Amino acid sequence: ISTNSEIYFEQDKVFSSEGQRIDMWKNTISGIIKRPILGYGIGSMPDVYKGEDGLIKFPVTQPPQQYLFWWAEFGLVGLVIMLGFFFALIKDSCTLNLEAKSSLQSVLAVLFLMGIFNCPFFGVGMGEFFFLEIAALLAIKK
Repeated sequence: ISTNSEIYFEQDKVFSSEGQRIDMWKNTISGIIKRPILGYGIGSMPDVYKGEDGLIKFPVTQPPQQYLFWWAEFGLVGLVIMLGFFFALIKDSCTLNLEAKSSLQSVLAVLFLMGIFNCPFFGVGMGEFFFLEIAALLAIKK
């Protein structure tokens, strides 16, 4: 990982997955700096990345980081709403029985950490699975 990252920083090339991730993160952050409060809007990530002179030629639909993705597209307002969703679920988990509470908090911890390295709410399958799992756990009564 360190060798591939060094190649990116020294040669400004994206020969590796690490280089691609760093380039996507760097250019997404550059876009966020220009429109931090309201972002660019739904579906704008490819244009944000391209507008910041990203090195990857194929269409970049999202950076591999949920929080940067939401911040770029929905601004700080959207990011706060998403984080508020997490905190509301943590609060709601306290009303469940011990097993359901532990399960829901574990799912939320996985989602929160996964969002640092991936976009679990983006794409088919994974996001829906997590939302259905959260709904099922919230439906468990004491």
